[in-house]
Amino acid sequence: MVPIKALVAEDDNLSGITTIKLVSIISNQLDNGKGDGNTTQDIQGAELGTSDTDFIVRADRNGSRIYTVTYKASVKAGDDVISSQNIEVKHDNSKK
Repeated sequence: MVPIKALVAEDDNLSGITTIKLVSIISNQLDNGKGDGNTTQDIQGAELGTSDTDFIVRADRNGSRIYTVTYKASVKAGDDVISSQNIEVKHDNSKK
């Protein structure tokens, strides 16, 4: 499992931002798919619908995983802005 600290920057020079919320975290691989050691809960500690920026995701033994993290910012003017970012998580193959 790999800890993630999302950096969410906000900027609205007109009306101002009222809230920023974590909308979703989606993996490009199944939760219990081939190569993950028959495990579940590949995304842990994420509180959707809140301003959560700290969560944990699984690195895959057979290469890397891509997690798409999406946040929604609401501004005082009534507009919402949705932004997504891909995070590549590689398995650490180092000998410790």
